[in-house]
Amino acid sequence: MLSLLKDAHKIVRATAYKNLGPFIYELKGGKLSLDLLKEFCRMADSDVTSLGKDNEITYSCAYNFPAVLDAVGRERWESDLLRVYEKLLKIQDKKIKITLSESLHEIAKLIGETYTEKYLFKVIDIFFKDKSDEIKLGVIKHIADIMTVMSDAKREALVGVFEEFQMDQKKWRIR
Repeated sequence: MLSLLKDAHKIVRATAYKNLGPFIYELKGGKLSLDLLKEFCRMADSDVTSLGKDNEITYSCAYNFPAVLDAVGRERWESDLLRVYEKLLKIQDKKIKITLSESLHEIAKLIGETYTEKYLFKVIDIFFKDKSDEIKLGVIKHIADIMTVMSDAKREALVGVFEEFQMDQKKWRIR
């Protein structure tokens, strides 16, 4: 796979990057090269995203992020994957943001209570403040799963968010 990621032809490199996430997941529990993980982490960088069109490589990175995290384990969250996740959160592409909001519960389960409260609690807030109801709905659909990973104090902090949605008559789709 590394040779395909370094191929002379742009379309070969782009296709290899789009399939890198599922490839890494298939290596779960086996011998996973850190070079592959490093290449996955580059998928949110401009030199790699420019290989594709319409953010397709970045979308693939966001879509496959939970699978890659599952394959490499929470030990790689802070050292490698957090930086990529933060880059993905900054991308102003609705399709990517919906994907990230829909998979937030999976990431929370994989990284556990400490990291979820430290890093993802603020992500929940970011998604709830987004203009798009689809992004908000992505989190709300799975909020029960996210809350099972949080402490009681953090769960109680989220109750106010639900009250806010109930009071806002314009949010009938979410209520």
